[in-house]
Amino acid sequence: MCVSLCVSGASTPIKHLSLRSLLPDTEHFMTYEGSTTHPGCWETTVWIILNKPIYITKHELYVLRKVMQGSQEAPKAPLGNNARPLQPLHHRTIRTNINFQNSKSNNCPSMYKEMYYKANKWTHDVKDQPFHALQHSLH
Repeated sequence: MCVSLCVSGASTPIKHLSLRSLLPDTEHFMTYEGSTTHPGCWETTVWIILNKPIYITKHELYVLRKVMQGSQEAPKAPLGNNARPLQPLHHRTIRTNINFQNSKSNNCPSMYKEMYYKANKWTHDVKDQPFHALQHSLH
């Protein structure tokens, strides 16, 4: 992938940018259909939630907040702080490729409505906690 970085009108090519290297090493994720974070909030987005967090330092977060987006035709705007308020779930289906194996049984597991997904030391009940809270950008 060849990308150019523009700073103060000067353009510098970035010869190698591996998006994979920016993501945690996991093949497990959840997805749901939702909307864009900017007005008109169109229902055209598939949100992907990785099962491992991406850790950054406070300094990296500060630098990331300074990144601007836009083009020569459109005004520059901060890349971050574009999160919408928490939205109702609206009967959205959350899909996952995470294998919830039941080690005590040789039968195929069934999908339970109140299945828990646990990461680190916190647990969310899918029916009580919409995953829209996780779609917010850094702020």
